[in-house]
Amino acid sequence: MDDNALIFPNSLGKFLHATAISTRILTPAVEAAGIPKIGDGETEPRSFHTFRHCYARLMLEPPVSRPLQWVSNELGHSSTAITEQVYGHWGKQAKQDTAASVPAGAFPV
Repeated sequence: MDDNALIFPNSLGKFLHATAISTRILTPAVEAAGIPKIGDGETEPRSFHTFRHCYARLMLEPPVSRPLQWVSNELGHSSTAITEQVYGHWGKQAKQDTAASVPAGAFPV
């Protein structure tokens, strides 16, 4: 297997342009899934990176909580530092859920 091969080449085996990915693949998939083009409280339409970010956060946060190295490999990052810097912050609900899971009296006051 060629590690430098393109995962999603165009019909000529070259790089796909972002607009081609968005208009031919992402937009029809989003519409077919019934996902609104713009999320709640957002002003910009969802993009490929919106879904990538969502996937990364879902994999890193409870209840899934995959190891950082695994997520970094899945995303194709050269180091876990990149993954942690970009995706390592937790959402508000994940913070609340994790805090609520700590048993009462676990830490003396």
